[in-house]
Amino acid sequence: MPYYIAFDISKKERAKIDDNYSDLRDHLTANDLIPYNFLETPITHDSLKPYDILVFACPDFAKITSQEMIEIENWVRQDGGGLLLLSHAGGDRGRNSNLSDLSQQFGIAFENDQVLDEENNIGMENMPVVSTFNPPHPITNGIASICYRAGCSLSILGNAASIAMSNETSDPFSCALICVAEADRGRVCAIGSYEMFRNRIGGGLQNDY
Repeated sequence: MPYYIAFDISKKERAKIDDNYSDLRDHLTANDLIPYNFLETPITHDSLKPYDILVFACPDFAKITSQEMIEIENWVRQDGGGLLLLSHAGGDRGRNSNLSDLSQQFGIAFENDQVLDEENNIGMENMPVVSTFNPPHPITNGIASICYRAGCSLSILGNAASIAMSNETSDPFSCALICVAEADRGRVCAIGSYEMFRNRIGGGLQNDY
């Protein structure tokens, strides 16, 4: 059964499925996960009904309105929607966005920082290699390590869980990098590095890590 994924493009997202996320788009399509460019202003509960998952891939100098957050939260909780939130180094302050205002509705916050590691990386300290995935989770099953390229850390404010952590050698150390939350009928995942899934870039989707 195919799943329909709405990649929002109304908030000037840095990642675009017809540009720097095209490899991810092709991978998803090959696995019955059908991505769409989603341009709705404003975003409403009704406009989300045809989709299974909504993705905000690093909004850039644009903000989600308070009413849109209410509509999105209702869609997640009532309709069982999946929400994927991707940020970048510097968090909301660095991008002049407000992704944390939405993620906090589900007990997760993006920090205004950058995860660095001078010892465990693939050439630069802002491309740390991490391998601490705990507790076990379907998202990280079968993954030995990832390059957390140019990403911020996350904090847990409610009943969410961290499923990937930075290294003890990282700055900040042993902090959350990928968080998940159950929200009534829906699910939420937040990751501080949208660049993990970019095309043709060190530490991106096609990297060995």
